Amino acid sequence: FFFFFLCQSFPPRNMASLLKLALFCYLPAAAVAAATVSSDASETVTIESNGNPRMKDTTTGKIQDLIGRDEFQDLKDMVEKNYKDLTEIIDKKEQRIKDLENLVQKFNDSLSDLVQVVEDREYDIFELNGTTIQNTKRLAVVETLFIPNDKESLFATTQIVDQKFKIIGEHLGKIDQLVQNISKSQITTCDDPDEPDNGSVDHQHASPDGHDDVPFVPGVTIHYSCDPGYGVKGATKADKEPFARICYPDGEWGYIQDKNKFKGPVECEKCTNPPLVNVPHKAQNGQRIGNVGFTPRDIRSGNPGEKNGWFLDSFDISSIREMKFNYEYVTGYSWNCGVHKTLNQQKDCSATSNVEQWLKNRFANGPIMRVYIVDATDYNKRDLVYETEPFQNYPYDNCGAHGGWGDNNVQEDGCYSPAVKVTIKRNGAKWEMSETSEGSPGWLPQKTRKDTYDVGQAPTFTKVRILFEFENRQRNIHLNQNHLDLQLRGDGVDGVSRTCL
Repeated sequence: FFFFFLCQSFPPRNMASLLKLALFCYLPAAAVAAATVSSDASETVTIESNGNPRMKDTTTGKIQDLIGRDEFQDLKDMVEKNYKDLTEIIDKKEQRIKDLENLVQKFNDSLSDLVQVVEDREYDIFELNGTTIQNTKRLAVVETLFIPNDKESLFATTQIVDQKFKIIGEHLGKIDQLVQNISKSQITTCDDPDEPDNGSVDHQHASPDGHDDVPFVPGVTIHYSCDPGYGVKGATKADKEPFARICYPDGEWGYIQDKNKFKGPVECEKCTNPPLVNVPHKAQNGQRIGNVGFTPRDIRSGNPGEKNGWFLDSFDISSIREMKFNYEYVTGYSWNCGVHKTLNQQKDCSATSNVEQWLKNRFANGPIMRVYIVDATDYNKRDLVYETEPFQNYPYDNCGAHGGWGDNNVQEDGCYSPAVKVTIKRNGAKWEMSETSEGSPGWLPQKTRKDTYDVGQAPTFTKVRILFEFENRQRNIHLNQNHLDLQLRGDGVDGVSRTCL
């Protein structure tokens, strides 16, 4: 396991670094793996999540550390402490190989000059033995590169070159043999994992800068991800990282916690019938955007002309497909205009009424509330899923006529409106909204309204917040959130374990 740890610290970048891994990591690791496989059949080796190897006697059930936890930690610390020195040593070895490659290239580049000299040897020898040297440039090249002992002997120059090529040939032969040994080595590896249907797989040591990945030797782990709406097949939320697999010494992929529980690669299954999740909201009454007011009884949307918000976050619910909630409200700055809960308490301020024009305008420009699904990691990413019509009725000016604001623990009590019930479902590229309002305990008949909104990026969110945004225009509202009963249905996948709920 020391060698596995060491291997994971030096991902190969080229043939030279692969050679280093073979010499310093994988060959010793293969020896360790072979020793493990050849151990008594009644003993099995397991690897804890922290890397500590343990041996279990399958007959007696007794478990013992192959290496003491303290010893293992000391060994790990020692490797980390000497990492820099080891890197320098390897770099020096790599530089020596590069120097050798440069020397080979140098002689290859010079070979053509030498061949030409040999082909013209009669002329060159004649000129060397004569009084006039005409071919001085070619001879100077030969003399400079090969430095013959006898400058008047072209054959002496050739002999020195032959000696140097012989030495180079010996080195090249050794390098070639090492490469062949590496390619023929019996290091245990696991098969390259395929991408699962409706999912993907990530290498634990994938290199973002283009270097080669660490080979799939024992101890290397891989992580699977399933597409939205899919989860790890056969696993539950209680399983620890069921999406991970480790390469075992026998060359098989398996579950890190228990190889026998999940063998082989991960499969992704479609999550069906995910549950509606109740979202707590009363503890988040203080979360605001702008001038939202919080009272013991409700949420005040702010002053006329302001745009404020109340948000609930954050929830590990991915790819929301359905939302349900209820709310009650009263309107402010109304001058008692609008419908009350009782038939004898109303004031007509519509465009055809007899009130002053400024009051008609104020009544028509009631506040609007919008609800968004927002990415908890990026507030700019959000989908509009609900928008009200302008609020006009149920003014709080005469709440005293209805027994005051009412009891928070009693739904639809006091002067608040009858509960507005909203259901939102995602259907393809649209959010489909259905709203039911009015009716008992008020005197207006029950009303149903439907609308649609474009689906944006919400299906990709894995952590969300819900935003209630108030555009107050010329009036404001008080939102009674005590019986909100907010429920969300996602794709049925647990964001941590990546399993179906």
